[in-house]
Amino acid sequence: MSYDVAGQIHHLDGDGMTEVVMAQGPWIKVLEGRTGREKVRYPVPSPEILPDEKSYLEYQHYYRRDHLPYLNVDCIAFADLRGTGKPNDMIIKDRHTRLWAYTNTFELLWTATANLGHYPLFHDSDNDGKDEVYIGYSKFNPSGKLLWTLDDRMGEHADGICAGDFTLSGGPGKVFIGGSDDGILLLDDNGNILKHHLVGHAQTPSAGQFRPDIPGLEFCNINFWGEPGMITLYSCSGDEITNFELIHAGSPIQPVNWRGDGTEFIFLSPNTVEGGLVDGWGRRVVMFPADGHPDLAWMAYDLTGDPRDELIVWDTESIYIYTQDRPFNGTRVYAPRRPPLYNESNYAPVVSWPNWR
Repeated sequence: MSYDVAGQIHHLDGDGMTEVVMAQGPWIKVLEGRTGREKVRYPVPSPEILPDEKSYLEYQHYYRRDHLPYLNVDCIAFADLRGTGKPNDMIIKDRHTRLWAYTNTFELLWTATANLGHYPLFHDSDNDGKDEVYIGYSKFNPSGKLLWTLDDRMGEHADGICAGDFTLSGGPGKVFIGGSDDGILLLDDNGNILKHHLVGHAQTPSAGQFRPDIPGLEFCNINFWGEPGMITLYSCSGDEITNFELIHAGSPIQPVNWRGDGTEFIFLSPNTVEGGLVDGWGRRVVMFPADGHPDLAWMAYDLTGDPRDELIVWDTESIYIYTQDRPFNGTRVYAPRRPPLYNESNYAPVVSWPNWR
């Protein structure tokens, strides 16, 4: 699937149980997570094109939303825009040009237009208890004010965006963007371009401890076309470390905490011949058994709580889960912090922030 499904699992109403929040036709529906019973529904915004609409050129590549009888919601994401201490505010968007911010009871907070790319990133960059919104090539404050944008400088759209102190030194934050045909960009938190690499179609980057011999986190990018399958690692300052190509196709490149020793691997794919886990030097280090498992979709996530990652692979017929063949042996185990599952997306980069237990 080449786009997001507008649905998440999240706790919204304070009853102690999670809900399924999903777009279906002209409605945003909130379902009881345990039973699927509909608890409430809200109408989606009008699909009309507004006078201040930006990124009109994007309509050459994607549908115009006003050609449909209702807004076809492209994604759902949750943040803390009001400073409540809970990420219960909701952002929805069309494919690439307008977003709407709501409370958890679907009261409109604000709407904005920009070249939005695919999925937002939320980060409290000024430590005021409210999330800033990084989306596409733009940054908005929690009230919807545009802080900066690169829309007038970039020709395509941002496929994946992440932000934070990737140096791990307590310094100012930076923004890393996989900008589709615009390549890879590293910005400061004021939107100034620090590094720009034209590498091909950069999509869904990640960040992790792929090379612990190098200070800070490393950025990982894979090309989906324009040399598809080329993986490039960058330092936290945006300099290229190495590149390698193991398969001539793009794929998700999630970090995997497999050994628990502080070195993470790159999840290339569950294919038994061309996939596996790859280290930061470009070597396959873990391969999958030829046991008939599916290889349509995959992710890494700690299911057992040890806290090393399991490898989850699935298709429409079955799910296989793989774990380590022995317990962790050490005095402390690596337990990186990852993005919350209530903001799951095909396009959201996985940033693996260091943490130990």
